Amino acid sequence: MNSPIETELIKPFQVERKTYQKGQLLEASGVFSKYLYYINAGACKQYRINKQGDSVIFRLMSEGAFCAAAYSLITGNKSFDFIECCEDSDITVYNYHMILAQYDNNIALSNLSRRIVEQYFIEEQERAITLANFSPTARYDKFCQEKGTFLQRFNLGDIASYLGMRRETLSRIRSKRF
Repeated sequence: MNSPIETELIKPFQVERKTYQKGQLLEASGVFSKYLYYINAGACKQYRINKQGDSVIFRLMSEGAFCAAAYSLITGNKSFDFIECCEDSDITVYNYHMILAQYDNNIALSNLSRRIVEQYFIEEQERAITLANFSPTARYDKFCQEKGTFLQRFNLGDIASYLGMRRETLSRIRSKRF
């Protein structure tokens, strides 16, 4: 998704390129989001806190991914999301409102933004379909097939949450594999 032409389209809206440490937040719940992030190197998770106080992870991302508290950006409401670095990460930060202001004047930029949103939507839908239609074992197998490198980059608790299961369930599934 990030071709040299696309990089040039979005480059004027770059606020900064910054190194974040493992555990550092890019976004926090309860604030108004203003930024779109691009992961140059590293890995991040996006999650919400449920009523029981548990993290519910709905996105795991690494190099080449855009991430944002999309609900907050689009609606202008406070965010429900946290975006946290799971590794030391090199992130480019873009001012979303500056990009938005140029949509009418720059069709290529508008199309790039649409593709980013479409990719985000596809990922959300694929995860929802998987959670609704696959057993925990099948979800884990699918995850290993599609995102196998994430097994070394994210802790098992994060992976279990992303897969919609408890850590103990994931441990039992994994123990049957070895």
